[in-house]
Amino acid sequence: VAMTGDRVRAVLSGVHERSPNAKVVLVGYPRIVPPSGTCPSVLPFADGDLRWLDEVEQALNSALENAANADGRTTFVDMYPASLGHDACAGRNAWIQGKNNNVFAAIQYHPFKAGMVGMANEISNALGARTSAGKREVPMSVDKSVVGDKSTVTRLTRAGAGR
Repeated sequence: VAMTGDRVRAVLSGVHERSPNAKVVLVGYPRIVPPSGTCPSVLPFADGDLRWLDEVEQALNSALENAANADGRTTFVDMYPASLGHDACAGRNAWIQGKNNNVFAAIQYHPFKAGMVGMANEISNALGARTSAGKREVPMSVDKSVVGDKSTVTRLTRAGAGR
């Protein structure tokens, strides 16, 4: 964790050097564990280990945010607060898969489709890519047969898709 910030700053510098006009977005990690309690059937760790994992995750997010701030040309999107209530222990509201591996939903400790949609919504918000109605518009460059119409993201999020 200690060297993460320096390494990310170096990568950001390289990105800006190679693509000086690019809009660079650095996305933080979503919450994996709940703020309190345990769920051993999903995250088979002791409560103290869950707290430690949460501290490591927060330290990684701080390193990413500090790197983006030091860079001055990168937008940091903090997924940690946005994913409160969507950790791996959140049942049907979870954005993150727990210990189980399901190649049709998500691999271990990675986002479900609902998590990807939730994170995409946060990134869209950070980039100002929302309409006045609050629904994500599908960019012209994206094939609508892949993502559906402009309300698909909203419907998927509400329905808990990807679970």
